[in-house]
Amino acid sequence: MAASWRDLRLSGGDVVRLALSKPVDDRQSRFVGALAFPVRSRAQAQAAVAALCALPEFAEATHRMSAFRAIDGSSACDDDGERWAGDRLSGALKRRAVLGAAVVVARWYGGVMLGPVRFTHIVDCCTQLLTAAGQRPGIALAMPAARSAVLPAAMAAAWNDDDEIDAALEAEQEEEAWVEAAMEAEARAAGESDSAPPTNTSAGASASSPGRPD
Repeated sequence: MAASWRDLRLSGGDVVRLALSKPVDDRQSRFVGALAFPVRSRAQAQAAVAALCALPEFAEATHRMSAFRAIDGSSACDDDGERWAGDRLSGALKRRAVLGAAVVVARWYGGVMLGPVRFTHIVDCCTQLLTAAGQRPGIALAMPAARSAVLPAAMAAAWNDDDEIDAALEAEQEEEAWVEAAMEAEARAAGESDSAPPTNTSAGASASSPGRPD
């Protein structure tokens, strides 16, 4: 099943394009992504994230991880209790030089811990949507039949510099290696305990809010 599309009205009255990914199922957990675009500013991106988290399709989700990169260059992410998931989504947007998009990936926890593969599912939902939207590095996503906005001059200069892009990718890879090492250390220390029940955290929880480790 391909991504499904419709318009989404934000709290401020703006209308953006909404896409939902096909679900990814693994050992009783389900992951579904939602993409909103174009988002031009931090405020609009935050409104888009709030609207995506409030989708009826996500009402019963255990976690709603989010990230955005607005046309004005602002960006942010949130784990919603799924530790490191927001950073992974943000990293996926950075690696693809995404501009003008907000993404939320919902997870329904099924009682079986998945380990690091959960991040693969989360990022896959995101990249599936970006590909379906025709995203191109450094070019702002736009409503159908509308011209895409290009990067502000300062940002365009940076992204058109191959050395800058390589450096950004290298830094992202180093960060991911650190996260993997931290997860392994945490798993060893905790003994992969599965005693705590899953919690349905609110969409506005901070990245450090408690939740299932995986």
